[in-house]
Amino acid sequence: MKSEKLEKVVVHYQDNKILKGYIQPFQLPNAEASFSREEKNPTEILKIPLKELKAIYYVKSHEGNKTYREKRRFGLTSSKGKKVMIKFKDREIACGFVTDNLPWILGKNQPDPDPARFGFFLFPADPESNNTKIFVLTRAVEEIQEF
Repeated sequence: MKSEKLEKVVVHYQDNKILKGYIQPFQLPNAEASFSREEKNPTEILKIPLKELKAIYYVKSHEGNKTYREKRRFGLTSSKGKKVMIKFKDREIACGFVTDNLPWILGKNQPDPDPARFGFFLFPADPESNNTKIFVLTRAVEEIQEF
């Protein structure tokens, strides 16, 4: 695992487990990602199966700002693609921009998202967010709305 390519992340599993550390960029349709808790000279590399995850949050800092409430409005930054609201199955809501095609038709409870597209990147609408981008696993999504 080369440290110069590691990105700071907070990994959220579907069972609510959270890991903070660093991830090596991965290419889809890889079924796993290489993760380390250490940025420089990692001693332990975990292979994280993507199918177990809700999302990978690429962050500015692992600590974040617990008092900051992310703004769920568009117009705070220039458009970077389709404006969407994602509602996760655990009721978390994220608003942002998607540059790829969405993995299913917009709306609720889609029975079978495209199996070849098990995830996509969401870029937060709030430029002050601690998240720089979010890799969303489609199996963790309840609803997608486009604005």
